[in-house]
Formats: sequence, structure tokens, C-alpha cells
Amino acid sequence: MFKKAGLIILILSYVISARAAFEDRIGVKASGLAGAWTAISDDVSAILWNPAGIIQLKNPEINLIYTKPYLGLDYDNLNQGFAGYVQPLGNIGTLGVGYMYFYSDLYREYITTVSYAYDIS
Repeated sequence: MFKKAGLIILILSYVISARAAFEDRIGVKASGLAGAWTAISDDVSAILWNPAGIIQLKNPEINLIYTKPYLGLDYDNLNQGFAGYVQPLGNIGTLGVGYMYFYSDLYREYITTVSYAYDIS
């Protein structure tokens, strides 16, 4: 009885920790810092990582990315793209908008985001 329960718990703990093969890492700095980017977040890609970080921008920024992450796959047309824009609004905060997609012959994912940040200090 206890051996079966232990085996079930072991199997469930393995299944729960399973992750998808594709990650939504947008931005060169964010990819280079392997996710530690959330603490810094000082460019347009912050609208996906940490929207509060866009308050650090003093000038408007735009970011356009298109990538084919796995070029060696002949049986699927994987591609990913991102378009983002951040506009500082002076004393009233900073506004950012973004659109990201992940496209495959079998799977599609679209993310649209609107971000606003205001410095309360």
C-alpha cells in the first residue's frame, strides 16, 4: 500500500515539474541575463518582463523582433515576433504597448499587452 502511494507521489512530482519546450524570451539583454532581467527592465521588452520598469525610460523607444528559433526543423514552420512601443508621458507616467506572437504549423499563441507605470516616490 505505502509503496504504491510513494510511487504515485513520485510520478506526480515528476509530471508537475514538466515544462514546455518553448520559452517566451524576448530581448537580447533579457536572454543574456537568463531571466534575471526582471530586476533591471530598462528597455521596451520590460512590458513583457516587468511593466513597472518602463518608468525608467526617458525617451520613446520601439522594438521590432522577428526570429526563427529552430532553423533545422524541416517539418514545422516555427517563428516568433514582437513589436513594442513605450512613450514617456512626463509627470503623468509612462505608457507601453506590445504585441507578441509564436507561430507554428501546429500551434499559435498571440499576446497583446498595454502597460502603464507611474513613479510614486
